[in-house]
Amino acid sequence: MKSLYKLVLAGLLLSACGDDDNGTGSENQPTVTLELADAPGDLAHAWVEITEIALQGTGGETILLDEPTGLVDLLTLATTTKELVADVPIPPGTYNQMRIVIGSGVIESEAGEVFALSGAEHPEGLSATGQMQCPSCAQSGIKINLPGGGLRLDTEAVILVLDFDVSQSFGKERGNSGRWVMTPKMTASDVGASGSVQGSVALAESVVLPDCGGEARTVIDFVPRVTAVDDSSQVKSGAVDVDGAYRVRFVAPGDYNVGFAESVEIGADTLVFTDVTPSATQIAVTAGQAAAADYTIHAAECRQ
Repeated sequence: MKSLYKLVLAGLLLSACGDDDNGTGSENQPTVTLELADAPGDLAHAWVEITEIALQGTGGETILLDEPTGLVDLLTLATTTKELVADVPIPPGTYNQMRIVIGSGVIESEAGEVFALSGAEHPEGLSATGQMQCPSCAQSGIKINLPGGGLRLDTEAVILVLDFDVSQSFGKERGNSGRWVMTPKMTASDVGASGSVQGSVALAESVVLPDCGGEARTVIDFVPRVTAVDDSSQVKSGAVDVDGAYRVRFVAPGDYNVGFAESVEIGADTLVFTDVTPSATQIAVTAGQAAAADYTIHAAECRQ
């Protein structure tokens, strides 16, 4: 089974719909619906519990969620979403950030090792084999900028997706501590004005991926990635299926560099893609359209 390092809260779908104007969700007041989606990474399971979500704007802060969601396995949400809250009325205004509080988290490697934040328990009762830390998971929460520098919400409908990229958010602590560290990397994009990137991943002629992590590897271990040319923090990743097809969803319009995860940890080993050729080094993403980029793998090696 593919290793996935992505925790994804890989997406929060934010939907604002018109209601009324009496301050309780009536005709001219927008409402918000949140759904949770996933993006790929390198773990067998990645559970996260969100305890609070708020929108922050010029008029102050509006709480969307103030009850724990319970642990959600984000890696089950690659092709679907999970509704967190629905039709929460919010005051009209301009909102520039979302604040998210993560209360608990547990990850499980493909080898069955379990790492948990302090006080967190594995959903199936497995004992933790090590600790996980999240220095940025403070009580005040993690702040994510909304697209375009901010959104003006009056009565119009708006949908946002928030990607929590597990491949960039989880890693082993350097040294011999054996601990894992979660440093959430999240981006928000407007679904109604977003596009996608899709294509194929193939092995060059006569190329065979090396065994790694105790078994043969395939193209599903490859992680396509695009990074915004004007903002290197805007990174989106996609998952590859058994036929080599992939899709990076919910990409904000703009110019992107075409890249990939150069290494993927598989148990105690690391699969390193040493020679990969994309069909394009830069692509332009437009709303409602799918930009194309293919990858050809020429060489890879397994390092212990």
